[in-house]
Amino acid sequence: MKYKIEKNVPLPSNGVRSVNSELWQILQRMEVGDSIKVELNKAAEVYRAAKFFGKKFKTLDLKDGSPRPRRVWRTS
Repeated sequence: MKYKIEKNVPLPSNGVRSVNSELWQILQRMEVGDSIKVELNKAAEVYRAAKFFGKKFKTLDLKDGSPRPRRVWRTS
């Protein structure tokens, strides 16, 4: 595949996460010991938010029958 630099291509707003997303707002408000349940595909976003906010989270896959959920705890 050949690559070509393109100029003035607008960045799409869908699929781009920011501190204004609902998940990031929830993660920012969580206190130590709080937890939430997220979809597996949101795990990377949790890690990005943790780094951005300077907080620590622990995640664990759940086996409760739902399609690959993950629980996230705020640890510090």
